[in-house]
Amino acid sequence: MAGEPNDRLALIRMRRIATTALIVVFCGMIGFRFLEPLHPAWGYLRAFCEAATVGALADWFAVVALFRHPMGIPIPHTAILPRNRDRVATSLADFIDMNFLSSAGIADRLRKLDFASIAASWLSMNREAVTNRLADILSSWLTSPVSDTASAWLAARAKRLVAEADISGLASATLGPLFAEGRGQHLYGMLLRSAGDLIVTNRPTIQNKIREEIPLPVETLRSLPGLQRFGPALDQLRDQLASLVASRTIEKVQELLQEAGEDPEHPLRIAFDAKLTGFVEDLKSSPDMQARVAQLQQEFSESETLDAFSRQAWDSIQSGLLASVRDSNSSFHHQISKISDQIITALESDLSLRSTINDFVSAKVLDAVSSIRPHVRDYVISTISTWDAHEIADKLEMTVGRDLQFIRLNGTIIGGFIGVLIHAGFAALGV
Repeated sequence: MAGEPNDRLALIRMRRIATTALIVVFCGMIGFRFLEPLHPAWGYLRAFCEAATVGALADWFAVVALFRHPMGIPIPHTAILPRNRDRVATSLADFIDMNFLSSAGIADRLRKLDFASIAASWLSMNREAVTNRLADILSSWLTSPVSDTASAWLAARAKRLVAEADISGLASATLGPLFAEGRGQHLYGMLLRSAGDLIVTNRPTIQNKIREEIPLPVETLRSLPGLQRFGPALDQLRDQLASLVASRTIEKVQELLQEAGEDPEHPLRIAFDAKLTGFVEDLKSSPDMQARVAQLQQEFSESETLDAFSRQAWDSIQSGLLASVRDSNSSFHHQISKISDQIITALESDLSLRSTINDFVSAKVLDAVSSIRPHVRDYVISTISTWDAHEIADKLEMTVGRDLQFIRLNGTIIGGFIGVLIHAGFAALGV
């Protein structure tokens, strides 16, 4: 312990003073004995030193007897503390248990503490430090290998959700009401009109593609006798016919889409509605359709696409969080600071909350102390019981030995004055 050297030095210094006083009065007792016949006043000094020597020796014996055998002689009832180590351990443990760990005393002390106010005051003074510490912890976790478990968890969770989700039931439950009782007509009309607009926008491209795919037997005509010289005219005829067919085809498709888009009773819309309604019904009740959907789910849940999506999602989340926690002006820091202010305000102004927190903390502290109370007592006893007897004496002497040396010094002085009083009394009586 840091204080042991100083305690030991103070003990040694006080012991030397007390011992020096003993030596001085012992020498004075002998010296004044020879001077006493020269004058009666020397008798008082001799009586002082004589009684002081007796008092000093008696107190020296009493003090030393507490810690060791005086002069190494095993006199009965000396070395009291080393011989009673176990009793000291038990007594000290009982003293601590009864006076420091009693439920009544601790409960009374806890009632005087306002834990909520302490917490509010501490948080108010350390708001920025708490925010920065939370940011450091989150940043360290996000950049540590441990955060990879979050990515793995996210991937596993995504796989499980995809594999276990009732896609057939969810789709049928969602699409069924949408297409029931003709409510999908608006959607059909919108889709048909969008398809018509798409054809109008891309008509040149579509027309060229159709023209390229129309099979006209120009090469066959060229091979007939007498028609070879009409080759260029045949090519031009082919292009004109192809353009005409493509143009008419697109026009007819546009007309069909426009009619179907405007007429709710158009056969195309009725057929489309029947097809979608049948599809929804199959999702709900067809084992084959449900099996196909389940197979697609299983394949997707085991695909690299889902793994890659999960990794990209976590990387995006991780990057966003890191940027937020590392920026002192980010919404994360402002939000933590705002939450801290709200907590401080609640702790300072909400009496019900403060009472609840104080009662809760007090109860938990009291329960904790009550649960460890027997262990503390056993710990004190077991610890002291393992100490060497002389080590115990040394520790205790360093703790209280300096005061005990004052007792020796006081015994020397007080004994001397008592000796003077006794000598004066005898002189007054003429004895």
